[in-house]
Amino acid sequence: MLIGVIYTPPAGPFTDSLGVKQATTGDQQGFTKAVVGYINQHGGVGGRPLQVLFAPRTAQDSVTNLAAAEQRLCATLTEDNHVLAVMSLVNSSTVLQSCLAQHRVPFVEDNFGFPYMNDAALSRYMFVPSYPDPTRAMNFFVDSLVADGFFGTHPVIGLIRAASQTRDLEDKALHGALSRHGLQVADEESITTPDQEQGAALHMKTNHVTHVIPLEGSGGLETLFFMEAAEGQLFRPRYAIDTQDGPDLLASNAPSAQLKGAHGIGWIPTVDTGHTATSPANNACLQIIRTAGLTTPDSTATRFALATCDVMFFFSQAASGLSNWSPDGFARAGEALGASYTPTGSFRSFFSAARHDGTSAYGKLSYGSACSCFAYDSAAVISTG
Repeated sequence: MLIGVIYTPPAGPFTDSLGVKQATTGDQQGFTKAVVGYINQHGGVGGRPLQVLFAPRTAQDSVTNLAAAEQRLCATLTEDNHVLAVMSLVNSSTVLQSCLAQHRVPFVEDNFGFPYMNDAALSRYMFVPSYPDPTRAMNFFVDSLVADGFFGTHPVIGLIRAASQTRDLEDKALHGALSRHGLQVADEESITTPDQEQGAALHMKTNHVTHVIPLEGSGGLETLFFMEAAEGQLFRPRYAIDTQDGPDLLASNAPSAQLKGAHGIGWIPTVDTGHTATSPANNACLQIIRTAGLTTPDSTATRFALATCDVMFFFSQAASGLSNWSPDGFARAGEALGASYTPTGSFRSFFSAARHDGTSAYGKLSYGSACSCFAYDSAAVISTG
């Protein structure tokens, strides 16, 4: 059973050039081989052994050349080869999602993903076990911030975002979620390249913005660059953050004065706090990785290891019950999992015909100056429904 796996080769030189700590990608090929080996040793997928076609996408491509890289990847997976399904450890855009959907190739993604779950044509064969669709997430994100009194009485809210179709959808959902609470965005800055961060920060400072909401898509890099620009101007608003902003990466790299008062929600402990939650699923995954002689040198590498288990075990669990493989059969099987699939890396997942993005619980996050870290405010895990 041939599947494609999209992965990022070690990104050290690229992230090192940006001066970013805690951002190694780990040996994603090695992680995949270890997990696939484990699945095959335990009967494969419905008695069929998995074979893997690796499709690399560099960290630099993700930032500077995403559309072209995804077109190339899709051609490799669907034309040069004919994989039955694709797993991805890195985020995708509508370029790849549309291409795979047109070829009726099931797609399971699990890292900073931006699925278009409100688009039935794109989401029919796509599942994201441990990230919520960003448009769905905006509702419980804003509800939580308001319930915690984050905005105070007279907030001047600023929004930073890149210019893309993904952010357009998030932007619309965020404005709607704020509006339900009588709140509105006073200053919205669209940033296409890092050199525009300075101007965006200055504009927000001039407009007396008190609270900033980043619509992040690079695991925290966009938010980090804005914070560095803002600190250079001594502009220190309160930030509303979530897992998409890479809280642990920010804690390791951003100026601490920028993070004071940062508050929000998170659903992946390794990304949020740098600590992997102890659970049977997480422990079993990391044991597979260590048995293969692989290491996870930092929280980002650990997250990629857990994401590898997540996409592989979700696919295996959904596909194992199919006597005859078909894309539609897989889609129905994934939807039928409901709450029975236990994710690796996140708290809980739930699937249905109306929901292919799994995340069904989150914790509340705050930055602590004493530890220079993000931590969950309590042990409580809150259901998203």
